[in-house]
Amino acid sequence: MENETAIEYKNLYTGIFSAYYFIEGMNQSILAVIVPIYLLNILGSIKPSELTLIASVVLIPWAIKLIFGILSDKISIKNFGRRRPWIVGSGFLGGIIWILIPQFLPQDASAVTFFAIAGFMIMLGVAMGDTALDGLLLDICPKEQLGRSQGFCWGFRNVGVIAGGPLIAVLIAFVSVEMIFVIFGILMILFSLLTLVVKEAQRPAEFEIGTHLKNVFTTGKNWKVFVWAFFDTIVEAVVVLFVALYLLIQMDFVQPVGATIDLLEEDINLYIPQANINLIIALGIIGGALLGGYVADLKSRKIATYLGYVVAISSYLLMIINLGWIMFIVFAIVVGVGFGIRNAAYAAVLGEVSQKYPEIDSTYYSIGTSMSNLGSTIGLLVVGAMFDILAGFTSDILVIYSGIFLFMAIIQVMGPIFFAFIKSEEYELKKIEKKD
Repeated sequence: MENETAIEYKNLYTGIFSAYYFIEGMNQSILAVIVPIYLLNILGSIKPSELTLIASVVLIPWAIKLIFGILSDKISIKNFGRRRPWIVGSGFLGGIIWILIPQFLPQDASAVTFFAIAGFMIMLGVAMGDTALDGLLLDICPKEQLGRSQGFCWGFRNVGVIAGGPLIAVLIAFVSVEMIFVIFGILMILFSLLTLVVKEAQRPAEFEIGTHLKNVFTTGKNWKVFVWAFFDTIVEAVVVLFVALYLLIQMDFVQPVGATIDLLEEDINLYIPQANINLIIALGIIGGALLGGYVADLKSRKIATYLGYVVAISSYLLMIINLGWIMFIVFAIVVGVGFGIRNAAYAAVLGEVSQKYPEIDSTYYSIGTSMSNLGSTIGLLVVGAMFDILAGFTSDILVIYSGIFLFMAIIQVMGPIFFAFIKSEEYELKKIEKKD
């Protein structure tokens, strides 16, 4: 069956998608950049393992995207479509929770648990909307433009994840963190409404989701894709968190005491340095996403994928070299470049394979993304546990972080190994066009 691309794809749509992905990414930025410092200010000290606990809990919704994919593919509202109801509805869910957080936030140690629960609910909405938006993009975007469009959109998502911190840090100089939560909740609702402008393609006439799902899960080549997706991003969620913390330590903003991080000065404002570090990484991501999308669409998706792995693994190994915080910033940019290339290539490959199942393309894409996020969640838990284990043997923070970065490089090698098992005819655009 042909892909259901019956809608003229407009550049405006890429802009709308990118705006939504950007605000989606900012959810993760607030939780990853602002909330850790906010909790540190409230509690006075916090363990990295507590931060990884929050991060792992809020990632759970991303590991069950299969459910959201099925809902998005199966359930539609007449004259409203099967994608947009979930996008707008999830925007309202996440937005309302952000607005309510300041009203119920505890000011003691239970704040960690509170943010884990609230973050889970917010990400439940974000993951649901993201799944539906992935499907909408796959429905209407031409194949020859898929890598660049998805690379651009994912680039903006990562800009929201990484560079959202500096934007929020600027606001903190004028309004309270609590007010920022409220403002962001309102913006989240408004940005979800933008997608109402995008026209949806009609669902295929013959639609039996059970039959299509059985076909997906009983086909061996699909499991090669899903296993690869699991290992592709297994250390992705760890990288930004630990790079930022390490730089704060090297710049003498915080003091490591075993497995705990303490403030050196009670009145110090960590939002600005933390946000600027993430902005530096974001610059690399933007460049990497543009490069990865270009190579994936106009050259080779295989080359783009392996290039992303080479840069990413090299960047983790560079982190082991202690040449001072200035060079560490340079290495952080390289981390961002690898991050961007790999994400653009991943989106192009998974998107191409998903379009082989046009009836459930969103579900297929969500299965791959669920596996990817499951890998990220497990990676967070494992690295968090390793941090505590290493801290039990030595108090030398350089040794601890060197061990962490080496461990991440070793695990990331699994990505290209499993990618090699996927036949290029499944995702390489030129070979697909030649075959057709």
